[in-house]
Amino acid sequence: GLYWVGLEYLSDDDSILPIEMSWKIDGEYPFYVRSPIVERSHKYTFDGPAILMSGDGAGAGRIFHKVSGKYSCHQRVYSMQNIHDIDSAFLFYYLRELFPVTLEMANAKSTVDSVRLPMLQDFTVLLPPPAEQQRIAAYLDELAYRKSISGAAAMKFKRLAEPALIAAGDRRDAFRETEDYLLAQQTQLNDKLSLLDAA
Repeated sequence: GLYWVGLEYLSDDDSILPIEMSWKIDGEYPFYVRSPIVERSHKYTFDGPAILMSGDGAGAGRIFHKVSGKYSCHQRVYSMQNIHDIDSAFLFYYLRELFPVTLEMANAKSTVDSVRLPMLQDFTVLLPPPAEQQRIAAYLDELAYRKSISGAAAMKFKRLAEPALIAAGDRRDAFRETEDYLLAQQTQLNDKLSLLDAA
């Protein structure tokens, strides 16, 4: 059946913590900051699967990342590691969709400036059976994959089609200029013929 569990009981207490690193544009490792943009760093502080959440700024409690392998974080990004007794992908989607709603209900402000650790630890999760968690997570993974493929295909089409569209636009412009010139010449010729007829 379904039951509620506090987030603090689904990951180790010492793993929900903000850390600090400096970023480099050509860094080897992903560096997660408070925005959806992933930077790079020459160093890493964690190695393994985790759920990351922005803890400060306009995206506080609203920007999430599902990560694995070596990575580093901004000092105001929470890294939830050693997740247990719940499917981590299911928890990621659950947090991404429902934690912002909880923040909005708990705060009169339209944006939350920061998320304190107790707010995260006290957040409760409604747990379906493990098989149902996996089914939901797999379905949402598939939707996310299709969305990414669709977005990548659209960008690729735009990149490939843009030169042809520009060239076609240039040809249309050239055609219009030629057409305007011919019309002007025809008008001048008609004016000359009219003058001859009048004479």
